[in-house]
Amino acid sequence: MSAAGIPVSSDNVQILEGPQEFYNEVIKGIKSAKRRVTLAALYIGLGDLEKQMVETLYETSSSNPDLECHIMMDYLRGTRTSGTKEPRVSNAPSSESSVTLLSKLKQSFPSRVRVSFFHSPLLSGLLKRWLPERTNEIVSVFHIKANVFDNDIIITGANLGDTYFTTRQDRYILIRNSPMLAEYFHNAIDKVSTVCYDLSTGGSLHLPSNVPVPYTHPAEFTSMLRQVLRSAFPCPPLLPASQDGGIHTTFVRPAVQMGAVGVRDDETLTVDMLSKVSPQSTIAVASGYVNFCDRYLDPIRHSKARLEVVTSSPQANSFYQSKGPSYYIPHAYTAMAKDLFDSYRKNGMSDKLRMFEYTKQGWSFHAKGMWVYHGADSNPSLTLLGSSNFGYRSLERDLECEVQLSTTCPKLQQRLQEEKERLFSNSQIVSSELFSHAERRVPLWLQWATRLFVKRFL
Repeated sequence: MSAAGIPVSSDNVQILEGPQEFYNEVIKGIKSAKRRVTLAALYIGLGDLEKQMVETLYETSSSNPDLECHIMMDYLRGTRTSGTKEPRVSNAPSSESSVTLLSKLKQSFPSRVRVSFFHSPLLSGLLKRWLPERTNEIVSVFHIKANVFDNDIIITGANLGDTYFTTRQDRYILIRNSPMLAEYFHNAIDKVSTVCYDLSTGGSLHLPSNVPVPYTHPAEFTSMLRQVLRSAFPCPPLLPASQDGGIHTTFVRPAVQMGAVGVRDDETLTVDMLSKVSPQSTIAVASGYVNFCDRYLDPIRHSKARLEVVTSSPQANSFYQSKGPSYYIPHAYTAMAKDLFDSYRKNGMSDKLRMFEYTKQGWSFHAKGMWVYHGADSNPSLTLLGSSNFGYRSLERDLECEVQLSTTCPKLQQRLQEEKERLFSNSQIVSSELFSHAERRVPLWLQWATRLFVKRFL
């Protein structure tokens, strides 16, 4: 038996339970790093915890002249000013952004700190000119999340922002002492940065002279980006897998995705995996945003495998009670969840679907991934983890990265099962009666708008 992936020691795989532990491990990782810190996220927020994280980077860089730091985030989200950010940081100066937050770090260590901003070629032309700040992020963003500290790495779906450190539940796997995997992600981020804007010591952003401007020359930029992504995220080689507790019991296979530029590695890997499950298998899926594409649902339905889904309740959706058009986003997800629920019922497969909603007072739900149970196994032997929500924009619009972690180690399989149970423990099962409640009824116009248009941006 062989597996394509980077081998890691199962004993070095630690599953973090919540946002506070995630934050603590990020701080520990920065403080203990001797050679490199590489952080990739949609954005870095402006709250006290984020500022403390940046200050920790500053202090560690000051005391260690050998440390190099590279931070990558989305251009739109990273340059968005605090006037359009979350209420928790509304007391920040209106001109403050991730750019201003990191400027001191860059100015203090110009040769050892890099801050890169990815601008999607999908936001170009009239869309670039007319769409206002925040709204323009619906088109496409950099969505990869990974945090490297020397040879340790945290793979997660969480951003580096206040709520992700306090009350927004996600998934986080810390893999220690894995030089191959850490090097893979460090090099991948470094290569992607060659087509990104760089933060200068003066606080401005500059694109390398050999890179086409993504919003004025999107076709040329897309061609370059496609080549860069394929080079940055190569498929790991086939290696022998052990069934008897040998060194190769656990593998991690990263895969990148940005369908709009013709890169579909994650999609191909996921569909291939789903096409091999049996009717006795179970697929458990977590996503804060239920908008699953048929590319993923079709092989699950065809296999007649059991499907368990945990998603956010409207109150646990990060857009709950937001202002402007985003106020309707939780309602749109309710409509899509009901469509999924009804599709199984209409096809006589109600017994193959169990849907749950995460409901924890004062918390939001951002966890994403899959757990795969083959046959009658009580513990999963494979999990998908990363930035993808398995929806349309994850396949087509955003720049995503996901890892497939497969293991024959019983102890790690048990830890994965415990993680899944924790996420589902704060949820309630969904029934057909739930969608008939007055507060869950979605206006007819929004139902049709979601099916015809809105779901392509969610």
